Amino acid sequence: MNDNELIEEIYRRFHAAAEETFAARIMNLRIDDLPFVNPDGTPFGNVMHLVRDGKDKSGAFFDIYRLGWFQGRLWELVIVDGVYLSHSHPNIDSEFIIMQGGGHLSHDDLWGKYEKRTRTTVGRGIGHAFITDPALGPTVFISIQSDPIRQIIIDQGTGNKTFVDDFVYVDDKYPLPPHLLAERNGKMAPAPA
Repeated sequence: MNDNELIEEIYRRFHAAAEETFAARIMNLRIDDLPFVNPDGTPFGNVMHLVRDGKDKSGAFFDIYRLGWFQGRLWELVIVDGVYLSHSHPNIDSEFIIMQGGGHLSHDDLWGKYEKRTRTTVGRGIGHAFITDPALGPTVFISIQSDPIRQIIIDQGTGNKTFVDDFVYVDDKYPLPPHLLAERNGKMAPAPA
């Protein structure tokens, strides 16, 4: 199996799932028969939920689900909804494949539209941000990383987990464009009376 075949299989399984919420679809996604492994080469097993209802400082919702390693790179599924501020990963190269949703994604100060099946590379140190389209709902994407953005360190004595993230906000250098924010706000449903 190569990257493209694995991407297509994940895409097919995600879209064939009967669960209503994206989180439930991902958590119940069968991956034990896919070639995902741990760093030591043992089978990865089941989807691992790393972040539940995370929020960045702008209030955007995000969730991260680890699938495992394939051909030396880490694969995760991510759900993002809202306006996720510009940030970078100084030591990690990533590739994103959009599975659901649409909106705008930046590379430093350049913004482009994305939709289902958009595939893009985000190099190390490149600022990137999301502005999801509320008419299309949350965005779900595969993130393929050269190394884990979120490393899990387990204390062998206590079993306690510590997370170390390769993550830096760069929103002061690459602010969100007002015209795209206005476009998003124009699509938002009015609050119930």
